[in-house]
Amino acid sequence: MAAEPRLFVLCEVGDSVPKPQLFVLCEVGDSVPKPRLFVLCEVGDSVPKPWLFVLCEVGDSVPKPRLFVLCEVGDSVPKPWLFVLCEVGDSVPKPQLFVLCKVGDSVPKPRLFVLCEVGDLVPKPRLFVLCEVGDSLPQLQHSLEGRNNLREEEGSGRMKEISPQLVSGLHRFEIPFF
Repeated sequence: MAAEPRLFVLCEVGDSVPKPQLFVLCEVGDSVPKPRLFVLCEVGDSVPKPWLFVLCEVGDSVPKPRLFVLCEVGDSVPKPWLFVLCEVGDSVPKPQLFVLCKVGDSVPKPRLFVLCEVGDLVPKPRLFVLCEVGDSLPQLQHSLEGRNNLREEEGSGRMKEISPQLVSGLHRFEIPFF
């Protein structure tokens, strides 16, 4: 039986963030419920506390790519699934690094990205936005064909399809260890 759609949270934490801003990946038009706290962690690490990562704007200097997984705070990651951000339609023979960019400002044509397993062929993307917890998201101006909820394969612990677009006003994260 298919797992219920789940929302994942990208949260700002630490000394550099006096007031943590919680964000969730949700489908356009959905109302954002109370989030479950997830963090991006490095492969092989246990997660006693969240790490900080950066959301870069197009044109920014991009550090050397590393492999990360999504896990729940407190979990250890002995055998994680490896994921990379890649362009739709690309195959992923080795990790590549991409940035999440604001639609319209620096990018003449919005580029869709998905989070996929290394080696997988990138499936047709589903459109998602990054929004603040509690916000109700309006529909995009263009038609959303084949819209699906963010789903997690049952028992796999990994997200299958994401195509994020940043909404305006998001805070940037600082990354201390690339």
